[in-house]
Amino acid sequence: MWQFQQIRTMALENLPYLSIEKSPVEKVALAFKYDIKQWLVPGLNQMAQRSEPINVEDVQLLGLEVALKIAAVRESLVFEPSQFSYGFFDPSSPTSPGPVDHIASSTRNASDVDFTPTIKKIFELSGAEFDDPFVSSAVGRTSAGGRGRRRGRGR
Repeated sequence: MWQFQQIRTMALENLPYLSIEKSPVEKVALAFKYDIKQWLVPGLNQMAQRSEPINVEDVQLLGLEVALKIAAVRESLVFEPSQFSYGFFDPSSPTSPGPVDHIASSTRNASDVDFTPTIKKIFELSGAEFDDPFVSSAVGRTSAGGRGRRRGRGR
């Protein structure tokens, strides 16, 4: 209201994302409401990483468009099939069963995936304010540019 841009900048520099004791959804809502660009990527990253799906309360707080974009980021995580999804398949044996489709019904675990490239693409975010290495490195650890990549995979 008073256009104290220097005070606002100083306050945000001394109030880093990780120091705020609110949920990632609340932080993202505040970031959109008050144009706190430094909080968007880490907040969206945490929402994409969490095991719980987007829910009604998230939609009420963030709006349908933002919630759908977060869902798109979350769905961008694709795991490559493991050797276990093929069962005991032996391609040299004519009696061996073929590859088996593998459907897992367990808790989603993307806590060590960094969705930053996908977030920037889906939310059309560009610029230095979205590249704070101190904030994003504390939230995500590996890159998932369209396909999920996890730590320890040797890539």
